Amino acid sequence: MNQRFNKSVMKTSILLISGVVLLVIVLSMVATFIGIIGKGTPDNRLGREAATVERIKPVAKISFN
Repeated sequence: MNQRFNKSVMKTSILLISGVVLLVIVLSMVATFIGIIGKGTPDNRLGREAATVERIKPVAKISFN
């Protein structure tokens, strides 16, 4: 029984470690994919920057002459 228990523990440990490694690989691939998508094209970034500047510019100016 002791030998069978040891094999069971070993098999469970190998499966658990393999599952964790697979999870890490999948999560890193997803993070890389999201990073690639998030960068966008340079034209797209310039458009977003221009839109941001347009949104935060002052509505009016006050002048004391």
